[in-house]
Amino acid sequence: MRDVELADIQGNILRGYNQPLYRYLYFTIDDALQGRRFLQRLIPCITTAEPWVGGKPSWTLNVAFTCKGMAAMGMPDQVLTAFPFEFREGMKARAAVLVDLGESAPEQWDSVWRDGAVHVLVSVSANSPAERELRAAWVLNEAADCPAVHNAGAQDGGKLVIDGEYTPKEHFGYTDGIGNPDIDGVPGRHEAGGGKMQSDGTWRPLAPGEFLLGYRDEAGEVAPTSRPERLFRNGSFMVFRKLEQRVQTFRRFVETEGAAYPGGPELLKAKLVGRWPDGTPLMLSPHEPDAAIVSDPSRNHNFRYVGDADGMKCPIGAHVRRANPRDTNGFASKLSDRHRIIRRGVMYGSYLPPDADEQTAAESRGLLFIAFNGSIERQFEFVQQQWMNFGNDFRLGNDKDVLIGNRASHDKMVIQGDVTGTPPWITSDLPTFVVTRGGDYFFAPSMSGCRLLADADSQVEPRQFSDPVLPAPEPEPVSALHALGERVQEALLSIPGGEFVNSAIKLIGHDFDEFAEKAKAWALHQNPEPVFALLRTFKPIVVTDSIVIITKCDDAQQVLSYPTIFTVPYGAKFAELCEGGGFFLGWDDTPEYTRDMAAMRLVVRREDIGTRIAPLVTREANRIVDAAPGRLDVVQELGNVVPTEFVRNYIVPLTGEDATLASQTAAISAYLFLPVGDFRDAALGGAESLRAAMSVEIATRKANRGVVDDVLERCLVLQDAGVAGLTDASILNNLFGLVVGAIPTTSAIVARAIDELLRRPEELAIAQAAARAGDIDLVTRYVFEAVRFNPLGPGVFRIASQDFIVAGGTSRETMIPAGRNVLVALQSASFDGDRVPSPSTFSIDRPLPEYLHFGFGLHTCFGRYINAVQIPRMVHAVLRMENLRRAPGLEGTLQVDGPFPTSLVVEFDR
Repeated sequence: MRDVELADIQGNILRGYNQPLYRYLYFTIDDALQGRRFLQRLIPCITTAEPWVGGKPSWTLNVAFTCKGMAAMGMPDQVLTAFPFEFREGMKARAAVLVDLGESAPEQWDSVWRDGAVHVLVSVSANSPAERELRAAWVLNEAADCPAVHNAGAQDGGKLVIDGEYTPKEHFGYTDGIGNPDIDGVPGRHEAGGGKMQSDGTWRPLAPGEFLLGYRDEAGEVAPTSRPERLFRNGSFMVFRKLEQRVQTFRRFVETEGAAYPGGPELLKAKLVGRWPDGTPLMLSPHEPDAAIVSDPSRNHNFRYVGDADGMKCPIGAHVRRANPRDTNGFASKLSDRHRIIRRGVMYGSYLPPDADEQTAAESRGLLFIAFNGSIERQFEFVQQQWMNFGNDFRLGNDKDVLIGNRASHDKMVIQGDVTGTPPWITSDLPTFVVTRGGDYFFAPSMSGCRLLADADSQVEPRQFSDPVLPAPEPEPVSALHALGERVQEALLSIPGGEFVNSAIKLIGHDFDEFAEKAKAWALHQNPEPVFALLRTFKPIVVTDSIVIITKCDDAQQVLSYPTIFTVPYGAKFAELCEGGGFFLGWDDTPEYTRDMAAMRLVVRREDIGTRIAPLVTREANRIVDAAPGRLDVVQELGNVVPTEFVRNYIVPLTGEDATLASQTAAISAYLFLPVGDFRDAALGGAESLRAAMSVEIATRKANRGVVDDVLERCLVLQDAGVAGLTDASILNNLFGLVVGAIPTTSAIVARAIDELLRRPEELAIAQAAARAGDIDLVTRYVFEAVRFNPLGPGVFRIASQDFIVAGGTSRETMIPAGRNVLVALQSASFDGDRVPSPSTFSIDRPLPEYLHFGFGLHTCFGRYINAVQIPRMVHAVLRMENLRRAPGLEGTLQVDGPFPTSLVVEFDR
């Protein structure tokens, strides 16, 4: 099949613009000639589906016509009758089919839709309010020059603004816009789960005829159309619906029902939709949201329902399961493939704060639902009627979709029980959460179709389009910049090592290579945040001949979300330490990585955290601190000891001194993950000794099975069962990797958290009070925030496997050359004011999933859930002590070797 003709297709059909602001302008045409003149003036501005050159544009424009609008443009009856019946009838006449009844009935719609006044819909998107106003004003001016083209109204929409920031959330609090279908012949990244399932477990894009006229669909057919062919080919049918969301009703329901539901309000919200509010699918993470899944497009859609026929992970009636059942109804996904739609909806109305007054709460807000499909009846109408408003295909009787089902009276949803023991639950007396406020069916012609509509029987000459220019922002006064420079310089000189940073910053704009090398070396010994702060402001993406530095949060997450493009640089060193073998942490996204990661997930179990790991860590940490004579080295006597005991009791029973194991693993970790420093000899010697001891333990255990339940024993059980990849050598390599990752990083973060809290007397006092009260959750918040200010290192390194544009469509858009080393500065990302509110303020109110301490993307720390329990409990044991303080002199300062602390002595009263 040849590729689709992108230059002839309107861009909003095949591409989500992801602009923050939209305006939909409605027009009525009273004279065909002037309607054509109006369209002629729009055509040069219409955004097509061609790849963008030079990044995302700052604005877009697209057009679509109702059937009445096509007639008003002068299309003869013999052409109009070739359009499908439902399009010719229009949405208002199809209200009974769509179950738009009661409060959603057409007589309740906004007048512009109730009266059928919309012939043409012109959509404008923009990246700023000024841009939107300018472009919309231009469209209105062009219409005003055509007196028989009347503006019938407008509707603003866009991304929801919460706390002053654009977000991907919709009004009920869920992340929106996830999971549009992949289309064959359309270039781009096709993700697993986005298309149709194959018998071998893979996914393929859907046939383009499901969404575009003139192409074969999943049945191998081309939808019948009439002549002229160029009017129909490359066009698509657009559904536009204004759906009002009753936010307070939904919130009250979740609060009331969630208080009784055994899993609580957050789990209830996830069960209603089938995804956690952050977008994590229940099928992949039924017990809690997982930011790593959300950030990985190759995982976030890659799931099936075939193994969950009883709805134990995702309820059968959950919204996303009803909207795209995948293989719920058998026959792989073939029954669903013919009913997919492309969604391009945006929010309208302002975010409703929880404490809003009645007047604000009464304002209309909701979703402008926009969908593209090749057949309105087979795709949108079928989903809306059969899957949203009837439940027969899901064995749910007449139960309607919990979110958008039209309930003439209250009905119910059944939430099946799950594997954690949460019992089945029936949410009865469901109120109506969403009502229809208008809409219609539109045809979005191709560019050829637009030109035909504009030129047919018309002698009007198109007027040359001149692109209006936005006024340039006024430059900041020189005096203000000078004052800023003085403040920065003063702040730099007040910190340890600030003189070095001050001199390094002077190199910005002159010699980035020298600056990058100095900053990289300095980061091993000092806090590089002042350097990062200036880079985030003046040069967020630094490209030198040897390294690229990524400093902003969005860009860091973008890089780490493309593991096949930005690969890990650790494989060769792992092979050197593992006698030619390796560990999944050092591998890219390969089948071997997936195999070993899956095997280790089976043996390192989340359910062990509460029953084994937390009690072990708490007991050992408290024992050590309680036995200390009012003086404790939190590195040597606590940080190195507790993780080592955890390794011995849970992973593999290693012999040897705690200090020896700690120094060996620290050297190995430093050699693997740091680009500078001479750790090779110590790492090779430590690896040889550690692996020899582990080989002895594996051989001993194989001769004496079933006595101990630890990770080693579980690996051998899987080996006995014939699980692929679990040879003795691979078990050794994986256990080696787990041990290397478990001891030094845990010890380091514990010491750095305590060190940071000791710098902050007020926060220390509150954290100690929480510790003495046994409030581990509050202690955890203090620990996570302290580590944000005192992290283990500046970030992680990657290698660009190909040229790649980072931050495309923004002012900082930058090409990363193939082969270049990339420092993804997670420390800097954690202080990015565009994503982190009040970043310089110590705040414990930040959501824990937003912290980047454990990385992001494919190689997010394997032990993040264990560490999120282990580290706060070790700090908690110290915080319980009265009059906690640093030891006098050098002993009371954090001593480091490379990135890893070697000593920090504290004192306290017994």
